[in-house]
Amino acid sequence: MAGELAERGWNVVVIEQGPAAAEKDFDQLEVATLNQLYLDGGLTGTSDRAVSILAGRCLGGGTVVNFTTSFRTPEPIRREWEDMTGSPIFASESFSSALDAVSERLRVNTLHSRPSRRDELLQSGLRSLGWQVASMPRNVVDCTQDDVCGYCGLGCVRCAKQSMAKTYLEDAASNGARLIVDCTAERLVMNGSRATGILARNASGHSCTTRPAPASGAITAAGRRRSRRAARIAARHGFATSAGARSGSRTRSGSAFRRSGSGASTATSWSAAGRRSG
Repeated sequence: MAGELAERGWNVVVIEQGPAAAEKDFDQLEVATLNQLYLDGGLTGTSDRAVSILAGRCLGGGTVVNFTTSFRTPEPIRREWEDMTGSPIFASESFSSALDAVSERLRVNTLHSRPSRRDELLQSGLRSLGWQVASMPRNVVDCTQDDVCGYCGLGCVRCAKQSMAKTYLEDAASNGARLIVDCTAERLVMNGSRATGILARNASGHSCTTRPAPASGAITAAGRRRSRRAARIAARHGFATSAGARSGSRTRSGSAFRRSGSGASTATSWSAAGRRSG
């Protein structure tokens, strides 16, 4: 959303808890990468510890360290979301159009899924059983699929992965957005009943405040694993969760919040935004 807002002329500041990392930083060493680029060093899990959850903690988040498989949201899941939230948006044509737009920007394709001999045998067996077999859609460009590939979870050294850092956040920066890394959002800055910025703290413990000006609103949101924290921050200042931001059991969670009674707020990941003057 930071990229979309910046393109529309908003003054956007993105705050990222983790570091910025690029191809030169990826050494394909598991322990070092987990500690540097994964939330909780890769040890995050559900509250009952039954399921481990790998989540990125770097500029671009999990899209920097995922395996690039890019499936569209299945229709049954969209219907489930509609039933859960009562919102018709998930089953709408506009949602489908949004999926199309994201797939195009991330350059999702099936041209970089060359099967290994093991996969060829599996495909043959599945086809003989009448099962559907198809190439994996992936958001990569010029993926070499050579001897250094297969370590997507440790960062792409070939610069092929079209992560958020290489797409939407790059778009945002190109349109004037400021990206702040190694910084944790802590609370909203208020002016009466209006949120005008976000107080954050960097890795050295120093505090900083983002104050977009002129500010027509502020945003609190978070990725999937930090939505509850964002909800607590928002609730302290009288914000209400949006209809699509319910939290459920285990890993279901939402992320968008807005000021009660205010129509000026929108949502994006740990950022504050105000429309540019002029």
